[in-house]
Amino acid sequence: MKRPSRKSSRTATSEPRLWTQSQARAAVPYLGSILRSLRDVTVEIHSRKRKLVRLDRLPGRPTRDMLIAQMELRNELDHLSRQLADTATELETLGVGSAEPIQGQVLLPFSHDQRLAWFLFDLFDNNPLRWWRYQDDPDDFRRPVTPAQSGLLAMTV
Repeated sequence: MKRPSRKSSRTATSEPRLWTQSQARAAVPYLGSILRSLRDVTVEIHSRKRKLVRLDRLPGRPTRDMLIAQMELRNELDHLSRQLADTATELETLGVGSAEPIQGQVLLPFSHDQRLAWFLFDLFDNNPLRWWRYQDDPDDFRRPVTPAQSGLLAMTV
């Protein structure tokens, strides 16, 4: 009889990984690479979907070339969707939440003042870890990152 994996039971019951500010800063190049990939694939998916809708809306009976083009677009969409899922899974294994992939933003959880908070990683900012917010802050609320948000405190719930 096969035993259940220790990894799956550990991840199901453990708390999410909390980042420190130094860990987040060290991961900037890697996170930037993953986020660029996530953003590019998301943009490509939107582009292919628009092309497919345009082809579907053309008047009259579809020609053989149109049917082939539609089939190729659907195959590309399937491939891109798998690629998007793989990239999203990679972010999930890091404990990173996706905020706005098209805008190049993801959230890294950390603890501040014994509360769950998020570093906002912004791909297009010169300082990608400039902002943070508490879990219960509005989504568009931003606080500047200072040394006080080291994230070293253990979170107690």
